[in-house]
Amino acid sequence: MKKVLLLAMATVAFMSVQAQSVRFVNDGVVLENDANVLITEMGVSGFSMDWYPVIKNTSDKSVEVIVSVDVNQESNKHADMMDALTMCDAQNCFPATVSELPAFTLAPGEETTHNFHAQFQVMSKFSGYNDAYIEAIYYIMNTQDEEDFTYVNVTFDLAKSAVDKTQMSSEVKVFQRGENLICNYNFDTEANRNIVVSNIVGATVANVALNSNCGEVAINNLTKGVYVYTLVENGRNVQSRKIVVR
Repeated sequence: MKKVLLLAMATVAFMSVQAQSVRFVNDGVVLENDANVLITEMGVSGFSMDWYPVIKNTSDKSVEVIVSVDVNQESNKHADMMDALTMCDAQNCFPATVSELPAFTLAPGEETTHNFHAQFQVMSKFSGYNDAYIEAIYYIMNTQDEEDFTYVNVTFDLAKSAVDKTQMSSEVKVFQRGENLICNYNFDTEANRNIVVSNIVGATVANVALNSNCGEVAINNLTKGVYVYTLVENGRNVQSRKIVVR
């Protein structure tokens, strides 16, 4: 009987370790299930609220993982002031209809280096909505063991943001002119910037450098369809938008 009990305890302990192999790390802290993260900072462009967690394999075996996000629609307040959440992997941002990233593999002890993040785009005209917020649940799961996962609650809170919401203005506009897309931009500061255009499955189809603080560039040879264009500033995605090429 004692041997059976010890075996059962060992099994539970093993399962407990297994259930912690894929984890979110936020500001150096490994997050437990049901942890809460509050996002109040706006992106560099002043138009996005982003969460940049590290994704870590804390086990001694390679694991294939997926990341997904579920927005809690019932708890949102003035959600119309924020566009749909966009998930990004490196410089590829997926359409708002994509709530789960393609699976990828982490070696034992490895942390992500591909700059996963998810962002809400903030509307330019939301003066007076100082209590707006959106809640979402982020999941990371081992594809080989559905019991091996971590989930955290993330709140994007405009009310606690330090941005002057009445002064925000768009810095990048992309629109169609004839058969091409045109990117019109205007910035106050120097930085290395480019516009990355991805198709509906997340593949990059164009990458155009913005070589000055203001100007206009053409993005040529796109077929008809839905695209996501992302402003990348000093290697970081700071703003994404959808556009339909007709």
